[in-house]
Amino acid sequence: MIKLIFISLILLTRFSGLGQKPDTINQNKTTKEHRAIPVNSVYLELGGQAIFISLNYERIFYHGGNFYLSGRTGIGDMPTFYNTLSFPLLANGIYQISDRFLCELGIGLSLTYTFWPDSEGSGGLFGSASTESGSFFDPLLTGVAGIRFQGKKGFLFRLCFTPLIELTKDSENGTLYKQFNTNKSFIPYVGMSFGYSFKVKK
Repeated sequence: MIKLIFISLILLTRFSGLGQKPDTINQNKTTKEHRAIPVNSVYLELGGQAIFISLNYERIFYHGGNFYLSGRTGIGDMPTFYNTLSFPLLANGIYQISDRFLCELGIGLSLTYTFWPDSEGSGGLFGSASTESGSFFDPLLTGVAGIRFQGKKGFLFRLCFTPLIELTKDSENGTLYKQFNTNKSFIPYVGMSFGYSFKVKK
């Protein structure tokens, strides 16, 4: 009788363990799901791809768990004697670390168009010699690597490394890099953004 009870307890323990095993496996495989971030963002960037200041729109077009893919465009200006308009176009990969913090990595182009008026020595930012009016187009290869803070009520803050790489060598008309008195094709740069993220109501 005692042996029968002992054997029964062993069998119950074994079957009980087998019944609990799937739950244990599921718990080990389950990862914490973070709050999904809004798909639309509008932000003002200081520095970055537009060099001085820009207004940007970003939209997430793929959401896979904690990973997102987004596209970004915008328009920027550097209002000096040599006025430079910038049009950044980037594709970003965004990884969600927590509900509020994310990191991003992207690549793209910053299309810049620089123009200036006639001058007889205006003492502008890039020199005081007499110049004739002119303009040039200078596309820049650019990237982004940084972090972002996404508030629950839509506030967005970004701090990123935003290098710029010159693609043209038009010495006759000049390049954007010559305005900075450098012959380097690579300029390390940074950008800081403040904005708002939102969902579109259907």
